[in-house]
Amino acid sequence: MLKRTLTCIAIAVVLPLLGGGAGASSARRASLSSADREFLIKAAKGGAFEIIGGNVALQRGNAPVTRAFGTRMAQDHGREAAQLLPLMRRLGVPIPMTLEAEQRDDIVRFNGEMGTTFDNDYLFTEADDHIKDIADYRHEALHGRNAAVRRFAASQLPMLADHLRFADFGIYTINLPTP
Repeated sequence: MLKRTLTCIAIAVVLPLLGGGAGASSARRASLSSADREFLIKAAKGGAFEIIGGNVALQRGNAPVTRAFGTRMAQDHGREAAQLLPLMRRLGVPIPMTLEAEQRDDIVRFNGEMGTTFDNDYLFTEADDHIKDIADYRHEALHGRNAAVRRFAASQLPMLADHLRFADFGIYTINLPTP
């Protein structure tokens, strides 16, 4: 039941940001490589995960740095989604309606935690996720076949790097020994 509820929440968050699954002509779809299409879908799901996770951090975070990081995730990835929408529409890429199973599991786990346990789990998960995202976006920026998708990926790299630094700072801050 909780997974179903979280899926509905994800849909409610993703669809308004991304504008629903309106497609484009088959000619435009044919011009996009499967790797570029997969990247865009993964980016949309990842952005939705960050928005949902950020909102959970606002509710469950103990440390101010965790709550600030959550706010930043929701805001920045919301802006990312606003850029992704027209690109996906123009290229005829379907808007994902659910998160990946691992992302759903992370959200369920986060919702069961509080305080410092939540802070550590959330920030470590985010740091790990952003390391992977940076690698994916960098690969797409360098090797994507569609120029617009390459530009989108490249434009997001500074934000993702900033998020990784912020997550690392949060981990350091909440794990400092108290005097």
